[in-house]
Amino acid sequence: MKPREEVYEGKHLEDAPDIVLFPREYRYDVSGSILDTFRKYPHKNHKPNGILISNRPLDEVTHPKIYDIAPTVAAELGIPVDSNTDGRVLTNTDEEVEREDWDTLAGDYICTQSQQDTSSVEDRLADLGYME
Repeated sequence: MKPREEVYEGKHLEDAPDIVLFPREYRYDVSGSILDTFRKYPHKNHKPNGILISNRPLDEVTHPKIYDIAPTVAAELGIPVDSNTDGRVLTNTDEEVEREDWDTLAGDYICTQSQQDTSSVEDRLADLGYME
C-alpha cells in the first residue's frame, strides 16, 4: 500500500485515490472489496512486467513502460501526443512529434459522456471479479 503521492503526479493528483494497493509479490487477487480476505490466484493478476511486441522499429529502448504505449500509438497514427502524458514515444520518428492537451481537444465530449449510465460497465467488471 502506498499513498497517492508516491504513485501519481501532475495537476490531477487530487483526483487520484488516497492510497493505492499493490498485491504482495503480485500473488494475490485484489477484488473490489478490501473487507474480505485476499485470495491467492497468481494466474488472475496483472503483473508489473510484460512483453512488448511491435511491427514497427523501436528506438533502442530498455524497459518500456505501459504508459509509453498511448503516446507511441498516437505518434504512429499521426495524431497529437497528449502533452500531459507521462509516457514517451518509442518509435523512430524523423519529424517532431506534435503535442496537445487531450482534455482541451475532447472539449464538450468529456462532459456529455460522463452523463451516461455506466451500470452495464459496472456489471461487467463485477462479472470479471474486479468489483463486488
